[in-house]
Amino acid sequence: MPGLGISELLLIALLILLFVRTEDLPNIMRFLGRTWAKAYRYYLLFKQEMRKMEKSMGIEEEMKDIRSISARLNSEIASFNKDLRSENKERDYAKEIEKQTEEIPNNSDTKE
Repeated sequence: MPGLGISELLLIALLILLFVRTEDLPNIMRFLGRTWAKAYRYYLLFKQEMRKMEKSMGIEEEMKDIRSISARLNSEIASFNKDLRSENKERDYAKEIEKQTEEIPNNSDTKE
């Protein structure tokens, strides 16, 4: 289920250990396990019903098209970013060369 990571679960476990009597701990853990399992079943049921609704409404094909377009857009954006980084490197390299050529003394100035 989204939203609860390992750090949140560890914090909850720590709080339970701090504030619950040891005699009540097995019952509380059993209750939390059952509640978690029930919430997860509801989550899966909701997800399944959403997929059924998508199929019945004919949205499934549109969702596939949207995912395909999204993947192509992400690919194009990645390609654009790669080209942009390449252009920036070339520009920085050209600036560095220009800077180095400015530092080289002009031969006509030294002869006079």
